[in-house]
Amino acid sequence: MCKDSSVIYFKMSNRPTQLLICWFLYFLAEEVVRMFRPYQPPQQHHHNRPPQQRRKKSFTHRFFCLVGRRQEMVPSPAERYELERAGLGEKRITFPDKFCTAAEFTNILLSNYPALRDCGGYQLLRTRGSTRTKWLVPIPCPMDGYTPRYLCTSANIGQATLYARPLQMDIQTANLTRTEDPDSHHHSMVECVYCGQNFEMGTIQDHIDACEMLILALNPPTRIFATSMATPSPASASTSFATPSPASASTSFATPSPASASTSEWKLEPDLKMAAKMFRNNLMKDADQKPTLVFTLDMNTTEEGRERAMIGFYKQTSVDWTRPLEVRLKGDCAIGDGVKKYFFSLCLKKIQTGLHLDLDNIGGKTLFIGQMDHLVPSSSLVLLNGDLFRVAGRIIGHSFLNEGPLLTGMGQFLFPLLANKDPGEDAILQIQDCPDTDVTDTVCLLESQTVLTVEQIEQVNNLALSWDLPTFTEDNGRLLSAQILHHGVIVRRDRQMAQFRKGLKDTGLLKMLKERPELAAVLFPRTAEAEMEPQMITQRVIWPEPDSDDEGDIDDYCSAAAYLRQYISSASSSQLRDLVEFWTGWTVLPDQLYVSIDKDLTFPVASTCFTTLKIPAGCRSYAEFCQNLSAAVSSTEFGFGRV
Repeated sequence: MCKDSSVIYFKMSNRPTQLLICWFLYFLAEEVVRMFRPYQPPQQHHHNRPPQQRRKKSFTHRFFCLVGRRQEMVPSPAERYELERAGLGEKRITFPDKFCTAAEFTNILLSNYPALRDCGGYQLLRTRGSTRTKWLVPIPCPMDGYTPRYLCTSANIGQATLYARPLQMDIQTANLTRTEDPDSHHHSMVECVYCGQNFEMGTIQDHIDACEMLILALNPPTRIFATSMATPSPASASTSFATPSPASASTSFATPSPASASTSEWKLEPDLKMAAKMFRNNLMKDADQKPTLVFTLDMNTTEEGRERAMIGFYKQTSVDWTRPLEVRLKGDCAIGDGVKKYFFSLCLKKIQTGLHLDLDNIGGKTLFIGQMDHLVPSSSLVLLNGDLFRVAGRIIGHSFLNEGPLLTGMGQFLFPLLANKDPGEDAILQIQDCPDTDVTDTVCLLESQTVLTVEQIEQVNNLALSWDLPTFTEDNGRLLSAQILHHGVIVRRDRQMAQFRKGLKDTGLLKMLKERPELAAVLFPRTAEAEMEPQMITQRVIWPEPDSDDEGDIDDYCSAAAYLRQYISSASSSQLRDLVEFWTGWTVLPDQLYVSIDKDLTFPVASTCFTTLKIPAGCRSYAEFCQNLSAAVSSTEFGFGRV
């Protein structure tokens, strides 16, 4: 091939164009030879070349060691501090090889947390959903164990902190050595100006708030009311803060002991009320370590102004509703736990009976309508667009967390919707469950045995077509009535219930309803459970003993006690509820009710902080006693201790 190309070159060298063609053919022939040359593998010299090694890539991540094998929540700031002192706090652990085995991963993790070695294994957890949540969920462990590659790919941990939890045995923090710098600890302690105890600078603010509240509770200020007869008026009935007797003082601040059970035992408790109480205690166990949530209510403004203040308070975003609550009344010197009771009682009464706000000059200010034990959310778009159902959910959840009154009379067919479960069209609904008269009239018309007229059929079809339902025929009367009732009761209130669930979720109660839907009966009791009987009050009353030997004083004491007992025995359920609300600040019955008799009083006076009712001893007849007690009880409708 090369020889032929040379011949061509010599023959055409006198022509420039032909010369270029010759050179092109020459190089083309060389390229063809090179492309189709037989393959010869290169010689390999394994004895001279060193073996190639895989380049290692490190893996660094944040870990935190928990102490309880059943712990499901992120530790509080105080718990994190104690765990860090014990060597179990947050650490950035570096693994030299990202593709290491599960055994190497475990050895490095246990070398940083030696306390996990004797706990029978470990389990990794991460926060669930949003980064602000405090609930932890386990990361599934593969068959060969945890590895950095599995955590980064299949588990997709990202930048989330990993929590290592003991598998079979809790870590005993008492046996761990705590690291602490004596000099820095000495300089960070501050002495409380009230009790003289030493506290760290980071926690002294919360202690001062609790210490001030305790001092005000043990030494409450007295209120003086100027009247024409120099005697307390009915306005002072619910704001008298006279110092109680030692017996009442020792029990006025009695709170339920924190649940000793783990955070999951409430799921297995057969008693529903006890299970709800255990859940509340688990949710509120760290409340004392959180900053206080303060709400100020201006008592000098109008009722509409107070309602706007309450709605604005519960419309706040990013609020931890498990924080301790302090309610202050502007224009009223009342303080203590009784003010908080009055606040929750007022909020629940607004939800139960309706608001006084002028909402676009229309009606529909009642959030829940219908018959008792069949209450449903209102279909008013004004309330829905105002996000008031979320406010209602927050109020009910906040009241439950503070052991306050609850919303009674909600329809039980709505309980599955609270747990975000669709009851479907097979849900058993009654005609009483629908508060809309146009829907009930149509349903009654379809369920009747009479033949419908042309006008009645047109009425049914107009309602059915407006909801995209089939029209009436002679064969689908029963089915159409069930569909109309389901749409009128459940479908029309789907957005209201979704908004209401958000309010319950903000307070942490949606978890309880999702995991145990039957606890909705505790959160929303029936009306019959809220009815009060005289025996329910008399068995809780601690009657006083006369402290004088004068026979006249003893007779007055006995007469006053007999008048009160007679009033309780003959009062109706609504009157007893008003009496308990005047007596304690809300309609939740405490374990003990105290009675004090004072001969210097004209009208009854209540110290709601200590659940003590002071009644006058100088009433000449039962009619006079009833008149004075009724006047005092009715004063709570105008505000806390205001007429």
